[in-house]
Amino acid sequence: MQKVIISIFTIICFCLITLNAMAYPVKLISNNSHVWGDYYIEYGVGVDDNWQFMPPLQDSYDSMGNASQSGSVSCSTLHAFSSANLFDISIDAYGHLWDFPFGDLVGAYPRANAQTDTIFRPLYNFNTLNFKDAGWSDYGYNFSGSLIDLTDNIVIWNASYQAIDPYGPVAINHAFQSDHLYSAHLYATGTANWGDSLNLSFGFTDLKAVPEPSTMFLLGLGLMGLAGLRRKLKLNNL
Repeated sequence: MQKVIISIFTIICFCLITLNAMAYPVKLISNNSHVWGDYYIEYGVGVDDNWQFMPPLQDSYDSMGNASQSGSVSCSTLHAFSSANLFDISIDAYGHLWDFPFGDLVGAYPRANAQTDTIFRPLYNFNTLNFKDAGWSDYGYNFSGSLIDLTDNIVIWNASYQAIDPYGPVAINHAFQSDHLYSAHLYATGTANWGDSLNLSFGFTDLKAVPEPSTMFLLGLGLMGLAGLRRKLKLNNL
């Protein structure tokens, strides 16, 4: 019995250490992630008076769900890509189209979009949450994001802008409470015109969705049971 108590105590300590090592563990309540994008390529064929526009080349992607999403399209070196996770999104578009094989290139426009909406509850209180945008763009992009206390119906942070370069990290100072629900929203869109490119990411860097402590405790008990079973089988084989 003493060995069992010691083992359980060890597992509890391990769970607590694991939670403390993670940055702001939260319980996931719901999530909806959406990525979509496309490209549009204009070109023509012929010589002098016989030159004419051809039907544009087009392709697209669109993916939505309650888990991480990603999608992409490409044509030769041109591409559009986007991803959306619980607390971060990214968009990537490359408008350079080398060695176009179908005729005379007139214009190329890859576009990438990403959005995520997540409701969560902190597992313990904290006072600062960091938001970070990073990357580059040649032509520009649009971004909007928000953080809302759903329990008190308070907008903690809200941002919406059109820019070329990222603004950099932002420290959001607020008393986040473990008995409150919060909503995190992130959206970005960008088009790389012919010859342009962009590669950008946006996210709350401190939030990590983890199982409840009780779930981790049960997992620890299961692992302990498996370890004991392995020892028993090993002894029986001797």
